[in-house]
Amino acid sequence: MKKIIKVLLSRMAVIIFLMSVQIAAVVLLTLKLSKSYFYFYSFLEFLSILVVFYIASRDTNPSRKII
Repeated sequence: MKKIIKVLLSRMAVIIFLMSVQIAAVVLLTLKLSKSYFYFYSFLEFLSILVVFYIASRDTNPSRKII
């Protein structure tokens, strides 16, 4: 029983670590992109807002909008 708990905790620790690395990479790249490529970053921000409005305004089942 202790071995199972140990394996699960170690896998969970690895997953949490890898997710933290991914989140840090996204945040750092976003900050770099916003400073270095202002116009490109602004275009992507504008495009993402348009996509959100398009998805939110579609006439479909609300639960499918999350996917």
